Amino acid sequence: MLPEKKVWVHDGRFAQFPESFLASTHGELSCTTCHGGVGTAGARSAAHAGTWQPIPGSDVCAGCHGAIVTSAQGSLHTTIGGYVRILSDRGFDFTPGTESRARFDEQCSKCHIANDEGRSACGHCHVSVPNFAGGGLLNGHNFRKTPDMERNCTACHGSRVKDEFFGLNNHLIENNGLGLAPLEPDVHFAKTQELNDDGYPMGCTFCHSGQEMHGAGAPAAGTDDRYAVASAPSCEGCHGTLVGSNDLHLASHLSAMACQSCHAQAYKNCFGCHTDIDVGNTGLPYYRINEGDPTLAVRPEGSMPDALMAFRIGKNPRPDKPYKFAVLRHAPIDRDVFQYPRENPIDGLIPNVAALPTWKYATPHNIQRNVAGLASATFATFNPSRCGNCHGPEYGTYWLTDAVEDAEGWVPAAYHDDQRAANAGVIQPTQIRFATDN
Repeated sequence: MLPEKKVWVHDGRFAQFPESFLASTHGELSCTTCHGGVGTAGARSAAHAGTWQPIPGSDVCAGCHGAIVTSAQGSLHTTIGGYVRILSDRGFDFTPGTESRARFDEQCSKCHIANDEGRSACGHCHVSVPNFAGGGLLNGHNFRKTPDMERNCTACHGSRVKDEFFGLNNHLIENNGLGLAPLEPDVHFAKTQELNDDGYPMGCTFCHSGQEMHGAGAPAAGTDDRYAVASAPSCEGCHGTLVGSNDLHLASHLSAMACQSCHAQAYKNCFGCHTDIDVGNTGLPYYRINEGDPTLAVRPEGSMPDALMAFRIGKNPRPDKPYKFAVLRHAPIDRDVFQYPRENPIDGLIPNVAALPTWKYATPHNIQRNVAGLASATFATFNPSRCGNCHGPEYGTYWLTDAVEDAEGWVPAAYHDDQRAANAGVIQPTQIRFATDN
């Protein structure tokens, strides 16, 4: 995007931007109301002096939207509390001044948090593309009550949520070479394109409410992750009447299995996100992910690491969820995430990676009403109506039976022991006979 287009305030005379910001509620305010600076100055340098801020923080928004700003300050978007909880449980030291805390602040906050100097960054959802995704106004400075699904939500939640929801992972299916069937967009995708009462596509708000995004029901910072948000959507919220509606929606099935167990497609799994800092050149932090990708050996030279497309169910690792079994996704965690191996290696910053499963509770954004095929060389067709998926010899291609073997070669040998120790409580080594099976 051209620099001038990132800050363009227009008056509605251009066909591509028919709405006039100047006639909107926010446009009727003076520029200094939100941005500070000197409104009477005749030169840019003088105008952008004093209290000037190019991206106003939530303290400015609070003047009109106080209740929402107060709530949003406690949202996981602002606090990054889920990461703090998960790393703390693995023994990571967040004490200010420690090397581990410095590396966390250096690496994680630049991507995984939507705040600005400790304040929720309202504009990154309602007026501009998030800074992490390049910034720039959405529509000539016009504010959107409903965030744009592509330019706001999935600008950050892209590598997993967007690619799964939009059905964009088929290149990984091909590169993995495991014979999985092609993927389709999530069955809810068409609904997200319908317009809401404000004239915008509903986007992610079709399921995720503004209250949820603004922190309603969020766990206190550092106490839990996104799956503990009380206002988060559930399948039962729309589909609760399906209990007993057919032979597959038996009460015994629905009480034992998360809905994604039968309705999700293959999804992305990652292995290892290793951080470092470019001390000798730019001084910037960077990361390398999925360095152990075994498919690189059979792909053209210069190919970038991919991710593993797989589908695994295991024992539900979350006691706050009502299901005995749930879909599991491998997260890119190992003991060397913050080691900085090239510049300043320090071992042991994550001293107990096995304290939590690395195959984690998951809710893939790739739902199908009827999953027609998850074909592989050993499993001709996948279909929820096949009892053998769980109760027959085919279960081994559907369930997590071994944390290392089911990773299809993506786990380096140095981490095999960690993987098996971390996931001992979620693997299901035998086929399921009854819902009460362990």
